Amino acid sequence: MENRVHSQLVRRAVTVMMRGGLKAEGNVHVGERQSLVAYLATRGFFLNLTEARVRGSDEVLEHLAIRTDLVLWAQSHDPELPLTSGVAPSFDPRWAEIALDGGPTLQAGLHIASDQRMTDCIDGRTGFLPAIAAAAVDSRELLGPVAINMGLAVAVREISPP
Repeated sequence: MENRVHSQLVRRAVTVMMRGGLKAEGNVHVGERQSLVAYLATRGFFLNLTEARVRGSDEVLEHLAIRTDLVLWAQSHDPELPLTSGVAPSFDPRWAEIALDGGPTLQAGLHIASDQRMTDCIDGRTGFLPAIAAAAVDSRELLGPVAINMGLAVAVREISPP
């Protein structure tokens, strides 16, 4: 199936986890060289998914609109939709445990320099923060790279690498 939607947008597969444990998979329509974090930053009140499936249902929904402010994290399943558009830093990630309002606590690897205060970096982010790897603490589900909605973070603490 051709991923092109029209001349400027392409279809990319994602998973989103919402408050209350609702998980959906579907396609977002993004610019050809756009990253997931950049795409999420441009969303207004709703994130639109096409050909969507909600966990627990086999029904494929032609269109599903999800409140962006209720998305806990989002993950790309398409190598053509990278987490960020920047080049990965040469230093090792720092790890944090991030408790999300209405969702799981995540352990996440963040690109924060060793001489930078983690709280300064996190406090400066109002949207989605890229994590190079993440895992849900309770379920031990490995998520891989995700964009975490820092508007729903209720507590953050630095931890040793898992």
